[in-house]
Amino acid sequence: MIGYNQKLHSEFNTVQLKNIVGFCTIVIVFILVGCREKTDYVGEWIGARGHGTENTHPPVAISAILKEHNGHEIISFRLTNISGKELDAYPFELPWGYGNLLNLVAITSTGKFIKASYLPIMDNFTQEKIHIPPGGNASGDYDLSNRFSFATMPQNEDTIILWSYAVPSSLSPDFSVCSGSVILKNRGSQ
Repeated sequence: MIGYNQKLHSEFNTVQLKNIVGFCTIVIVFILVGCREKTDYVGEWIGARGHGTENTHPPVAISAILKEHNGHEIISFRLTNISGKELDAYPFELPWGYGNLLNLVAITSTGKFIKASYLPIMDNFTQEKIHIPPGGNASGDYDLSNRFSFATMPQNEDTIILWSYAVPSSLSPDFSVCSGSVILKNRGSQ
């Protein structure tokens, strides 16, 4: 039991570290860009994170990597149940299942903000719940072309994509958010 508690504590520290790295990334972007854009896309992204209490930790930890599949840029998510209890979720409640739970903003290496488009309301609520035991994982992919027009994005510079996921109340009675970033590498030299 001691090993399990140490592992849970280590995973908790990992989640804290990811949140700190995400916050520092935002601060660095603000400093480098100077926040001179007329449209405050990052402010919208921060606002979408909500105003949860500082002492509320999400019941899940989420990692994300960027990959390409069939010519599409994909965020591949891995959600881990760190709540210590069983969680049941509909697929549309997970970051990859319903795009409006996932807030996105992209910022190029030269400071250009690229806002993600909004999705229409989805009505696919007939799916069966996914059971995620304590320490268990669920994975899924989200196609970024659902939200960004890559044809109009700069091709000759790196782009950071900031994401945040509002954990639905069915998984967490207290408002909580997970967030992170992925880097879309320079695609002009390919």
